[in-house]
Amino acid sequence: MSELRKRPPRQQVPEEKRSVAESNRKALLHSANSKKSTSKLEFGASDGDVAASLQRTHNMLSQQLPHMKDIHSTIVDDGESLKKTKTDQFGSLGSKIGNAGAAFRMLRMQEEWNDIVLGFSLTFYACCVFYVIWTRIPIFSLIHLVF
Repeated sequence: MSELRKRPPRQQVPEEKRSVAESNRKALLHSANSKKSTSKLEFGASDGDVAASLQRTHNMLSQQLPHMKDIHSTIVDDGESLKKTKTDQFGSLGSKIGNAGAAFRMLRMQEEWNDIVLGFSLTFYACCVFYVIWTRIPIFSLIHLVF
């Protein structure tokens, strides 16, 4: 168990790599500190650049506004025409579905009626066969006399 917890030994970093890393770190810290200590004149110049950029953005957006209004009206018109087409198509389809449903119900009722008629026909046929056998075969009349 103690063998599993042992870590491999650390590799020693050469002195050259350590000094290069420290010099890079110092350069980064120095550039960060120099950016923090900018003068007011430099900061004011960047404000002018930001204002110009915002003005260009405002002009570009104001030019695009009529175009976007046209696109919006086109989308609204197309949406209305799609809704109208949908209601027209489903309206005619709905009446056809309703007619098909009524026809299906009528077929089902006709099938049930045919089943009832077939049942009565088979019962009547069985009664007729029984009557014919009862009257033609004398053994049934003997049974009648015994009981």
